[in-house]
Parts: sequence; C-alpha cells; structure tokens
Amino acid sequence: MPVAMADGRRVWQWRTQAQQWAVFAGWFALVALFVFCWQLMTKDQIWAFVYDAPLLRYLVRKGDAKDLRLLPGTFGRQDYGIALKQGSEMRESIDIALLRQIRSSEWHEGIAQTLGQRD
Repeated sequence: MPVAMADGRRVWQWRTQAQQWAVFAGWFALVALFVFCWQLMTKDQIWAFVYDAPLLRYLVRKGDAKDLRLLPGTFGRQDYGIALKQGSEMRESIDIALLRQIRSSEWHEGIAQTLGQRD
C-alpha cells in the first residue's frame, strides 16, 4: 500500500478498495443515524443526541429546530482536510487562498452568522 512520507513521518497512506468502502459505509451510517435522531428529536420521542457541533448549530440557527437548543461542551475536535495528489501544482495556490479566506473578516462574520458563537 503506497505511503507518503514527510520529515520521516507517515502523512498519508492510500486505502485499499475494501478499506475505502468501509469508510464510505461508516459515513453513510453516521448520516443515516443523524437523520433518524433528528426526526426523533423533532417528534419529541428523544430528548438528546450527540453529533457534529457546527452542523447542529447551523440547523438550530436556520430555524429547523425551533424548540431545540445546544448544550455547552464538546467531546473532541474534528479537523477536515482537502486531499490532493502528491506533488500537485495546486497545493500552494490552495493553501494561500485558504489562508487568505480564513484570515478575512468576511470569513469570521460568515461563520458567526451561519453557525453562531462557540460555547
């Protein structure tokens, strides 16, 4: 299985097709579980569930969850990434564009407007 190394550390390892399908099935199951729990919440059949905080903050602010509120606290941090082919010429321009965007006032205003303030 190919592995990408940087400074002597493994930074990326390609998955086999079976591993990729397992990841896809896991994400699909999480989305299905979220939809199921969301439906139960809105029908007052359960009173709480744990999920991705930014997504829940967005849904509550958007108005799809008029009677719901988020409790403070998190169980852990989740980071997201963009995968590029090793040696891609797009990497530097994407890095620069992302840094400019996340340092801009529009980014911070948009995050606050869409997701609200963190607890």
